[in-house]
Amino acid sequence: MSGAQPGHTSAGSPSDLSDKVIEALNSIDRKWTEMEDPREFVDSPVSLSTSQLKERKDIMYGIATELLPSIQNQLDNLTKKLGLGPFARNPIPQLGDTQEVVSKLALILDRTDDCIVSLAPDVWDGTGSVTDVDQDYGVMKRIRCNSLFRQFRDLLEDDMHKLIGACIEHIEYFRSGQFHRDQEVIKANDNYLGSPQPYPSPHPAGRNIVQFAGSCREEIDTMIDICTRSDLAFLQIGFKWVASRIDQSLVQIGERLSAEKGQLIDRVDRAADGPPDVNANALQEVDPNGPPEPNPPEPISIRSEVIPLLRIAIPVCKLVRIFLHRLLNKPSATQIRLGDQLSSVDMYCLKKSVETVHVKLQDIVETLCSMYDQDRLVQTAFVLEKWPRSITMQLNYVIVLFSLYHIPSSARSAAPPSARIFKPLFYSLQCQLFVATRNFRTEAIRLLRLRGNQEDPELEEELQDEAEVINFEGLEGPDFLDGDE
Repeated sequence: MSGAQPGHTSAGSPSDLSDKVIEALNSIDRKWTEMEDPREFVDSPVSLSTSQLKERKDIMYGIATELLPSIQNQLDNLTKKLGLGPFARNPIPQLGDTQEVVSKLALILDRTDDCIVSLAPDVWDGTGSVTDVDQDYGVMKRIRCNSLFRQFRDLLEDDMHKLIGACIEHIEYFRSGQFHRDQEVIKANDNYLGSPQPYPSPHPAGRNIVQFAGSCREEIDTMIDICTRSDLAFLQIGFKWVASRIDQSLVQIGERLSAEKGQLIDRVDRAADGPPDVNANALQEVDPNGPPEPNPPEPISIRSEVIPLLRIAIPVCKLVRIFLHRLLNKPSATQIRLGDQLSSVDMYCLKKSVETVHVKLQDIVETLCSMYDQDRLVQTAFVLEKWPRSITMQLNYVIVLFSLYHIPSSARSAAPPSARIFKPLFYSLQCQLFVATRNFRTEAIRLLRLRGNQEDPELEEELQDEAEVINFEGLEGPDFLDGDE
């Protein structure tokens, strides 16, 4: 075999097969990137009969056990037929087999989308006007159906779009003959005793295909969880994502603090070297035009005021992360057990509250990092002190709603669930978060008073009242987060 002709598993020239496969891939991509939401939008959802509920649960079961795993299998086959992955026998794309896999993938995507659309109409669960008619629907609750639809469309428009682009680029790489020219260079280098030519770098398309196919499989695993897991496990999907984003925020803060530490060391080293040498003759020279004009004053740096806020933001982020870990079975199994009687409205509110906490934390971190990077006040700095209060309010709401739907364990106890379970889990955490957010607000107000020329006596009086009303003994020191989970 010459090695220069990829894909001899089907009739026709390799060039014709390449065109057909690329067109089939482009057809899938165009369809799903241009597809609008076909679901009917309704203001007031209608209750489902017992037979309707059973029929749609069967559809959901088929999506989770047949269609979504079939998509994963076709993605594995696609990677293999393109000569990639651990099970590929030939590094050359088998275009005829690839064309067959792409056709099957297109059909399965169509079937899956039709089934998901048939589950439920489009209903906005964030409005108070939507009645709680689906608390007994189990996996057929509106929030699950809507999340499944959004997740599937996001998969097609993002990771699947990237995967298709990488597949086309990979096929073009072979069709151009560049792969075989690279192989000739490698072969010549192996047989050449002199100075070898530079080895060609691997084409990135192959690596991208493996990466994007893996991302697609992970997204599909999440969709299967949406179809099959309990209400608490469904909510934990979002909690886990928010916890991972908080980790990224802590990394952002750490990068700025490390940079500041390095700059401080440089300043200390320069000071130890002493002042620069001055040429005495230069001091005696007189400018005939008079003394030079003074340099304009340098802008006042605010980094020295931002650094304390960055440090204070760390315990706020860590405490929120600990809060989420308590709901994610970390570090040990959680004692919270939710039934499946939450309505879509309640589940939406829980999900939205945690997302709001993430948004406010992200706003705080991005504002502080922007001020550090730009060394000046930014517009969002003037609302810095308001965001921490929103964080504590939303987390308190989550605790209240969880306590309403909590199912007590079989062990009998005279104490109510709120005292027996939620107080040990969250009371100390709430106290620590109160102290951390109060310290942050105090420092933020000081920054605005010094740099933003803002005086707000009401805020300062409010902070003073809080400090007088609640005094959490033992929580003020820098070591109260030593047990970070």
